[in-house]
Amino acid sequence: EYASEEMQNNEKVVLAAVQRHGRSLEFASEEMQNNEQVVLAAVQQNGFSLGLMYWTPEEPYSDSTTLVQRGVDLAITNSDLLMVQIPWSPVVDSAHTAKWLAKLALDHDRKLGISLDWMNQDRLGLSMREGQPWSFKNDETSRRLVRDGLELVQTYRPNYLVLGVEVDFLARMVPDEYRAFVSAYLVAYRAVKESYPEVSVLVTF
Repeated sequence: EYASEEMQNNEKVVLAAVQRHGRSLEFASEEMQNNEQVVLAAVQQNGFSLGLMYWTPEEPYSDSTTLVQRGVDLAITNSDLLMVQIPWSPVVDSAHTAKWLAKLALDHDRKLGISLDWMNQDRLGLSMREGQPWSFKNDETSRRLVRDGLELVQTYRPNYLVLGVEVDFLARMVPDEYRAFVSAYLVAYRAVKESYPEVSVLVTF
């Protein structure tokens, strides 16, 4: 989620790092490379996926390029699943923000998960991005959730699509809105699974 101009600038740093290193980001040390092998071996043996969600720094740093590079290296090296959480609302197009991490997952043979975060940071209600109110009770919101879910899967081919993050907060804070979300979620779930049955569609609590 890009809450400030500084965070958008950090995305540019990440993209520059990816372009500089091409299809294989250099791992910071031999120890990190060994850790990667340990993680992948554990996954293969136990049949589950381990992954990290990388967040770019919210504040500018003098060594931001090094800091972001280190964070990306750690996420890739110690994960076989990369998760990207993007802001979502029916009034703002933010699907493109998944592009850079989706590219990393593809280039480094990692599974990919995309999560749609449509709640305020305080988790007290819906995020009114751009100051425009919206609701899951609106049929247009449901249609937009379906459209964006299908577009994300078609464009980035994630293994997992999370259509709501920490939705239990909405259930507690705004029960009527939560019930409306459940109805919209079921429509989007069926649409995505009908076209892409191999994708796991879910919410998180």
